[in-house]
Amino acid sequence: NTFTITGHAETKQLTEMLPSILNQLGADSLTSLRRLAEALPKQSVDGKAPLATGEDDDDEVPDLVEIFDEASKND
Repeated sequence: NTFTITGHAETKQLTEMLPSILNQLGADSLTSLRRLAEALPKQSVDGKAPLATGEDDDDEVPDLVEIFDEASKND
């Protein structure tokens, strides 16, 4: 099956959509959602989740350790 969705995209907060989502969930899904919400860490005031321990905010690409072109030259 293939679906095409067209139209104007809207950005909404989850709290705005939650009532309609909850109406579509069954009892098992509600229980799973409740457990997931309790397990998630509290977000900070600026809306970003806190960094995990040992995790730095580094977006640099790491250096390659191996030279992949050498393997193809040997064939």
